[in-house]
Amino acid sequence: MGKEVVHRLNGAIGFLDFPRDVTAQTRETAYNAYNTLARAKVTAIGLNFEASDYLNSAGIGLFSMVGLAERIILVTDEAEMLEQCGQ
Repeated sequence: MGKEVVHRLNGAIGFLDFPRDVTAQTRETAYNAYNTLARAKVTAIGLNFEASDYLNSAGIGLFSMVGLAERIILVTDEAEMLEQCGQ
């Protein structure tokens, strides 16, 4: 996966798979992947940090900057997210 955020679709649900290290360099690929999902008109987006083990302050700033902290529902895994989204 490298240092890029990868996007994927599961029906109307989009996922952003984050790399092992989430830093300021992750920002551009996260925005690009998100924009791809937005153009696909997904109904929900899952942020998958399963492969991530490092999130520095610049990486955290990526989420607080766009107001995601107020809109996130935490789930234990992808199956739970799909269940909550009625999939």
